[in-house]
Amino acid sequence: MKKELNNKIYIFSDKIGSGKTTLLKNWFENNESISGFLSPKVDGKRYFENLETGEKLLLEVEHSSLQIGKYSFDPEVFSWAESELLKQLNFEKDWLIIDEIGPLEIRKNIGFHDLILKIVADQSSIETKIVFVVRDFMVEEFIEKYNFQNPKILAKSFFISSKRKPNLFGITLCGGESKRMKTDKALLNYGNNLQWKKVSELLYSFCEEVVISINEKQWKNWAEKGSGKFIIDDEKFENHGPLSGILSVIEKYPDQGLMIVGTDFPFLKMEHLIQLNNERSPVDEAVCFKKDGFLQPLVSIIEKEAIVKLKKFFEDGNDSLRKFLGEIKAKEIKVEEGNFLNNINTEEDYLKLRND
Repeated sequence: MKKELNNKIYIFSDKIGSGKTTLLKNWFENNESISGFLSPKVDGKRYFENLETGEKLLLEVEHSSLQIGKYSFDPEVFSWAESELLKQLNFEKDWLIIDEIGPLEIRKNIGFHDLILKIVADQSSIETKIVFVVRDFMVEEFIEKYNFQNPKILAKSFFISSKRKPNLFGITLCGGESKRMKTDKALLNYGNNLQWKKVSELLYSFCEEVVISINEKQWKNWAEKGSGKFIIDDEKFENHGPLSGILSVIEKYPDQGLMIVGTDFPFLKMEHLIQLNNERSPVDEAVCFKKDGFLQPLVSIIEKEAIVKLKKFFEDGNDSLRKFLGEIKAKEIKVEEGNFLNNINTEEDYLKLRND
């Protein structure tokens, strides 16, 4: 299933204090076709910096009507930034940076809220590609609030030409037997969508194309009548767990790096895939989470250069994806807290979660 990515709206996100503004400033200094605003901290205070002119104005003030939590901001400085950004939209630059979007806009309809609405209304006439810098835990809210259709989420490596990685191919992996659940986990609904659809929607923002990996039974029961690009497990790979689906996809798309997400992670959010995506690097062959001493292969990235090794691994009689990740150069993201990698494996647990 391929969705045309919106070629004007991009999102860059990472955790607070991770160096987003510094990374973007370096990108700007090495590229003449970028304008916009950054929001650096100087001596503990937040400023707006106009990349076009170099002008900086103090944004953070002691008291103001423009307030979120313990922070107050100067509304006149926000108005100045909005006015300048609207002008820069008409400049013949490739990129416009808007740093940053957070609770002011998304939850209080202030800050850059009006500016975003103008951009949404005028998307068809805007030529510049816009990079919104958004708090990692608010990206899903941001996309939903402003109804952006398939914005592309950029990894940290995108902004460093020497570290930039190829685009990924997404796999929604839903070919499991679901024996303990006694129903197909891909068809469970924990909120407002079936799990296979929810996972696919998450993947669209990171991947050029997304396919749904299923088994023969799923094809006959529901996928045949569904909308999406389904790939049925190839007979020669059957009965080898998650590798059955992954190798069946590789058979049809052999030259792709993969972002793989299983359908049995109901607590998984976009911020977790952002973290995964941001850890890609030129020296690693894969990226995955590690919790309680175990790698989690079903929320992972396998780079293009590791695909040949994966096929050889299987040909040598192996079928454990976790073992494979342990044998190659995989970047491990240690998970100290949070339940986003937890499974729901029984009908009782599913009903309890739905009713909570």
